[in-house]
Amino acid sequence: MAFGMPHLKAFVAVADAGGFSAAATDLGVSQSAVSHSVASLERALGAPVLSRGPWAQPTAPAVTGVELASDGFCALLPRDHPLAGEATVNVSDLEDDPFILSKGGCEKHVRDAYRKAAARFVPAHQVRDMTTLLTMVRSGIGVSIVPELTRAMLDERLSLVPLVPRVTRRLVLAGPEHRPWQPAVTALLDSCRLRDPVTGAGPGGRRRTG
Repeated sequence: MAFGMPHLKAFVAVADAGGFSAAATDLGVSQSAVSHSVASLERALGAPVLSRGPWAQPTAPAVTGVELASDGFCALLPRDHPLAGEATVNVSDLEDDPFILSKGGCEKHVRDAYRKAAARFVPAHQVRDMTTLLTMVRSGIGVSIVPELTRAMLDERLSLVPLVPRVTRRLVLAGPEHRPWQPAVTALLDSCRLRDPVTGAGPGGRRRTG
């Protein structure tokens, strides 16, 4: 069965949010669409990738993994924020702004960013879904820290600026250890090695359209 980046994005969203419903809200799609994407990925890999329970987590079967990308974390700012035009933002520079924390899988990385910068971390607001977070930052209620993959969800009123110190997460595709992966998976890996994981651009900067 063929699959692509949308299936991987659904998997990452569930792992980050801790559940299919929260992931669907973050992605702006139905819960059934997320479930279908994850199920398709599992059928292609021949093994479960997420545990089903009160908190969905990536499974740890006997698998081999291929790292697809390193996804960096960025400051999420309103376009008119004084730091929105900077090349990078130090985490400590966000201390004077109300911070909006998105609960879920990315919370650990946000706390790590503040710990590395020895900055004070006192969230002013906590939310569960990405849509609410984006709306609040867009409205000037506060700022946040989100993965680079969030860029695909932004409009012209929001800005992402890379963080200093740098904090990243690995996006890994795992499959059965003792048998060959299906041709569709191998083709996907070959494609991902040639493309930017966020923009979908191939060699020479051409953006993926399909």
